[in-house]
Amino acid sequence: MQKLPEKHRQRIITRHKASIERYGYEPAALFWKGRDVQNLRFALFLEWMESQDKSCHEDAPCVLDVGCGFADLYKFFTHHGLSVNYTGLDVSPDMIFAAQNIYPDLLFLNGEIYDFELEDESFDWVFMSGALNEVLDDSGEYAFGVIRKMYALAKHGVAFNLLNKAHEWTFQCSDLMSFDAQKVKKYCQTFCSDVEVRMDYLPNDFTVFLRK
Repeated sequence: MQKLPEKHRQRIITRHKASIERYGYEPAALFWKGRDVQNLRFALFLEWMESQDKSCHEDAPCVLDVGCGFADLYKFFTHHGLSVNYTGLDVSPDMIFAAQNIYPDLLFLNGEIYDFELEDESFDWVFMSGALNEVLDDSGEYAFGVIRKMYALAKHGVAFNLLNKAHEWTFQCSDLMSFDAQKVKKYCQTFCSDVEVRMDYLPNDFTVFLRK
């Protein structure tokens, strides 16, 4: 287990506090280009979950959203007719405060995934969108640890997206963490036999699906 170094944790907290003060409860506060791009990533999550679990619209699956921000994934799911038993997790206390104000009946956890004693397979599905874009002083070890932990927490599967290092813009962007899609896939295959990678929706992004 490699926890987020304190200096990086505080940097994330400070950045998000400033971004909320500047943009309010909008995707820009989460450093998204816009809601359309955000929703495109979410649509891949929903499409995949529906393809894996035909009864998900009837059973209200238990979902963990890692790096939940304002719980926009919950909003997206409910807008598309999917009821979920939702838990949001975010290291930013300002994000959690905002999300709890928007959705007072939902459960939110302030911290990183290692801060809580969550039992293995305590969620049906675990999702993460854009939460591993912060530059760290490592070669992806922290991100790989988080991915492995998410897999342990999921009963049915995990889906997450990362920035694609093969794209010129992300490769040259020094303030964003990007990844080699094949390296991520090979790592995931060390513990998961059903790994799918999609790279056909945005030029600078890829999504990984892990099915148990």
